[in-house]
Amino acid sequence: MKIRDIVYLNEQETIKAEIPDSRGVRLDVYVEDDQNTVYDVDVQTTSNTNLPKRMRMYQSMIDVRALEEGDDYQKLKKSFVIFITNYDPFGAKRYVYTFRSRCDEDNALVLNDAAVKLVVNAKGTVGEISPELRTLIRYLNGEAPGDEYTNKLNNEVTSIRSDEKWRHDFMTLGQKFREKEYIGAHKHVVRQVRKSSRKLSLPEMADLFDVPEDDCKEILTLLDAHPDWTDDEVADHVMWEEWK
Repeated sequence: MKIRDIVYLNEQETIKAEIPDSRGVRLDVYVEDDQNTVYDVDVQTTSNTNLPKRMRMYQSMIDVRALEEGDDYQKLKKSFVIFITNYDPFGAKRYVYTFRSRCDEDNALVLNDAAVKLVVNAKGTVGEISPELRTLIRYLNGEAPGDEYTNKLNNEVTSIRSDEKWRHDFMTLGQKFREKEYIGAHKHVVRQVRKSSRKLSLPEMADLFDVPEDDCKEILTLLDAHPDWTDDEVADHVMWEEWK
């Protein structure tokens, strides 16, 4: 696709849900072009991020952002959610995985909801891709830049890495973002476990909330021992396993 003009660009675009305490999303790069198309570009470097559901969440929040109360659904923009990964999330070794909604009973029937999700797999070896994308993927894998674009990108990366103040500010900001995300996510899990403690088993809760079973068990133990604690207090005392 050729983009003639970018009409809106924001790095670290944060979209918050309107419902109190609901989880929002932070997009690495959010772009709108002159053809009423939205692009979200995100980089994922860890393989335990539940990629398909993360993409679903990002897509839904982009759509919510696009409409105001009373707007017709026709106003929803065409959107591309693009994740660049340094691991193969689906194991088929493809350079690019493209997902659109199709009918199970007739795969030729496309829903045409104007929403496309793409995963660019930097470890891919299968599929036909443009020379430009192949060069970019090689660069992402540590090879030398091979065209004008990757040369420009490499110069920018080199410049940024040599800027000590920028590196310090970036690391500090990243740490604050991560802490805020984890605190909010942990509090949300505690609240859900509290609500469902009499309805669901431990394995069911772990699967539904997408967290380790040991975390759910520890939350229940703390809730039993301290029924007067708030969700924040319980979350602060859980020895959370690695998850995101």
